Amino acid sequence: MELPWWYISYADGNRPAGSQWLGACFVRATDAEGAIREAWRRGCNPGGEAIVVRAPAGLVGPRKFARRLLSRADVDAYDEAVGVI
Repeated sequence: MELPWWYISYADGNRPAGSQWLGACFVRATDAEGAIREAWRRGCNPGGEAIVVRAPAGLVGPRKFARRLLSRADVDAYDEAVGVI
């Protein structure tokens, strides 16, 4: 059985408006806590507060977006690649 994918979005509300979002990543783990640990292990946790969401099966799409810190441009490209927008 493959582990589920998790989407983690990072933000810091103490930063100036327009620079609060720090990035996002997709990782595989058994649960949300494991996803945070996996993000740290892979070096794709920039700090701040995290929102962790289990990705629906089949939504992760292209592997080039997985297991690394995603920029705003990466997230926009991902959304376009999987048909979110």
